[in-house]
Amino acid sequence: MTEHLFLRPVKFFLFIALLFCGLTGQAQAGSDSLLLNDSIPQRNDSLQKDTLAIAPPVQKDSIKISLQYPFASDSFLYRKRLFYSFTNPVRYTVSEKSWVGKDVIFYSVVALLLTFAFIKNSFNRYLSDLFSSYFRTTVRQRQIKEQLLQSPLPSLFFNFFFLFSAAMFICLLMRYYALAELLPFWQLYAYSLGGLAVIYGGKFLLLKFLGWVFQQSGTTDTYIFVVFSTNKILMVKNTGVKATSKAKSKKKVLITQPRPESDKSPYFELERKYDVALDFHPFIRLEGIPAKDFRKQKIDIAAHSAVILTSRNAIDHFFRVCEEMKVAVSQDTKYFCITEAVALYLQKFILYRKRKVFYGADGSNKSLFDVINKHKANERFLYVCSENQQDSEITGWLKTNSCDFSLAFMYRTASNDVQEILTKNEYDVICFFTPSGVKSLFDNVPAFKQNGTVIGAFGGNTSKAVEDAGLKLEIKAPQPQAPSMVAALEKYLATTVQKK
Repeated sequence: MTEHLFLRPVKFFLFIALLFCGLTGQAQAGSDSLLLNDSIPQRNDSLQKDTLAIAPPVQKDSIKISLQYPFASDSFLYRKRLFYSFTNPVRYTVSEKSWVGKDVIFYSVVALLLTFAFIKNSFNRYLSDLFSSYFRTTVRQRQIKEQLLQSPLPSLFFNFFFLFSAAMFICLLMRYYALAELLPFWQLYAYSLGGLAVIYGGKFLLLKFLGWVFQQSGTTDTYIFVVFSTNKILMVKNTGVKATSKAKSKKKVLITQPRPESDKSPYFELERKYDVALDFHPFIRLEGIPAKDFRKQKIDIAAHSAVILTSRNAIDHFFRVCEEMKVAVSQDTKYFCITEAVALYLQKFILYRKRKVFYGADGSNKSLFDVINKHKANERFLYVCSENQQDSEITGWLKTNSCDFSLAFMYRTASNDVQEILTKNEYDVICFFTPSGVKSLFDNVPAFKQNGTVIGAFGGNTSKAVEDAGLKLEIKAPQPQAPSMVAALEKYLATTVQKK
């Protein structure tokens, strides 16, 4: 009963709910709610008008004035500090400094020094001759020219080095006196080098032209030589002082022959090896006897089958006379020479064949006699010699051994003027090669005293002439251990150097 009373209100409530739902569904089916006007009224878009289009008013920067006056702003900041206040701070204006080094000048000078070292080591002989010739007053201008002009390549290198070093000096001088501060170093150096080249090149061409116009080429050439030699001395003046003082302590050797043309001569090797100073001055000169005077000797050259030659001069004058007299030397002619060096010189005139050319084993007369003795039976000999200097030992042997021979005087010797050289220089060693050289010594200095000077002689006749003149002979050639004067001189210097 109680359960029945409880369900009645529930049913009534459900009925009312269903009725309400039905009425609502009918109302929606009658019309589309999407066709009705929007209950929310339309309003204008607030973003339609760009508020940024209107420029905001410019406000005055309160910091701008302070930035224009930084010191004032600094003072302002310093004054507002809580614990300290700077009313007038001290300020310094410092300019920025740029570093300017001298590395270019330093490396340029180093390059010049290395260049000079290379040239000096490559042509040491030339530099030594330059200072020796320049500071020794006994050497005449003509002799200086003959000695130094034989080496044009080192002369050219030293002339170029003078231009480079002089340009460097001018460049540094102008920098020191602030005459060209705006120009870079290399540009100033190039201008200095070009200016010197133009000055000296123009001077050289002008002198050559004037010498050609006025026919004074010898005078202008001598002046040019002196000028350029002076430039080289100035270029290395410090080195020159040392070289001169060093040369005074060297042994001085006088060779009484012309200076060798080649720098590869064994004399120069000897000079470098033992650190000695060699001077070359011929004591004699040879004068060829003309063909018309030779005919007076009534010698038939073509009738002789063998020729005895004791020097290169004899070879030169033999073929000179043959050419002047239009004499054709037979290809079967045999040549007997004093040394192998003389024999090899024959290559200048004939086709060298061993079966036609003979020479002594050690360069002595005895070895030459041994060779001649093997062929004397079938040969007729022509001994070419000087008019006033024939080897008496050779002629005596030919007579003693019944050889068929003729003396052919094709040249004569004359003494050179070497008095100035001998009186103003003190030589430790003097080497002679002919008896005429010994005669020339006393022709120039009749009162010559040896006074410890070492005398060397090449050849038996030369040795005899030295001893006959009352001189002490200490270096003698040829010998088995010293077949040449160079070998004999080296043997003496080796012993002398060891004693030092």
